[in-house]
Amino acid sequence: MRERYNSTIRTNDLNKIKINKILSEYASYNNRNMGNALILDTEKLLTTKALLNVGFQKDKILIPNPYSYNKIITKHTRTYDCLLNRFMKINAYHFKYKITFAFFDFMATLSGNNEVKPKDDIRDYFKYKLPNNDSIFAITVSVREANTIGHCAGISLIDFIVCREALKNGYMIIKLPEGFSYNGLYWIVYKVLIRNNV
Repeated sequence: MRERYNSTIRTNDLNKIKINKILSEYASYNNRNMGNALILDTEKLLTTKALLNVGFQKDKILIPNPYSYNKIITKHTRTYDCLLNRFMKINAYHFKYKITFAFFDFMATLSGNNEVKPKDDIRDYFKYKLPNNDSIFAITVSVREANTIGHCAGISLIDFIVCREALKNGYMIIKLPEGFSYNGLYWIVYKVLIRNNV
């Protein structure tokens, strides 16, 4: 039987709370909390609150979310009424934010759907040179495809895509040990380095 993540339990989900705690700790190391964060967050702002607790400035937490924009913008002014991919394209040519912490908390499979395409978002994150040196990049994707390729193969595929896109664009990644699979989702975290700074 397929595991599916029930997004309505997100606020009280101990796994989500644990993930945000671990990620916010990584975000606070090496002055990463002095930079910009690019996150996919909901109107509950769980990740935003975790980042604020470790010293991120509110105006440096960037949240593209067209689905909950009207609810989030009343609580967080750096919310954008567009999908992640569109935000990254605009940022690459206009804002030019460098990102010290990114959490792409997708509620889709790696293949995506008509609107959300995690593979393309991962590619563009590195293609547009958004990661700062010594930054954190974390993703969550659905494991619904794991029934056809297996859980280990699913995680390996994510690692391959992230590593390939990073290397192609002048970065090196180090997979950090905290990622795991739970309730129908994979969660993986990487440290990103610019290759000529290594």
